[in-house]
Amino acid sequence: MEAAKIYDEALQLWGAEAVVAVALCEAAELTAAIIQHDLQGRDYLSVMEKVVDVSIMSEQLGLICSPAAALLLPGGATPTLLLTKAMSIFAQPSLSNLASIQEALRSLLSACDILWPDRESTEEFQQMKEGKLGRLYEKVCAEINRQAMGAVEQSTTSKNHSGVASVENLNPLPLQLQKTGA
Repeated sequence: MEAAKIYDEALQLWGAEAVVAVALCEAAELTAAIIQHDLQGRDYLSVMEKVVDVSIMSEQLGLICSPAAALLLPGGATPTLLLTKAMSIFAQPSLSNLASIQEALRSLLSACDILWPDRESTEEFQQMKEGKLGRLYEKVCAEINRQAMGAVEQSTTSKNHSGVASVENLNPLPLQLQKTGA
């Protein structure tokens, strides 16, 4: 299944506030990975994996608002500074200001660009992204099934006075997982 469809399903299922909350978490995790790498000499692979996560979340945020093409970076901007800026925007109680979300999105993308330039053109990034999208797809399917089973149990229980719910006709996976071949 293509990424845009997975992102759209996730956005419809969990809503914009949840997408922004997860983006905040991913930005924090990337910040922690950078600090662990810089201060403790941890493996750079964990930074790269978090860059993939933040890139995916940035694409999902793009469904909520269109990112502006250009970002003027302050002199000496570091990924940690950019991620902190994005996190402070996400932590605001009102997410109704699309301009703020766009600014946070630009900060996230800029941090990823600094940490892993040209990532989109590398096979390693594409493989990591495909694996993470597969896991997101599985979560979306599981939630759709959970909600569907709850609805079937509710309607069956209300019709069946014995209180036994039947879920015989439920399709276990509402969507087919297709590899992108990237």
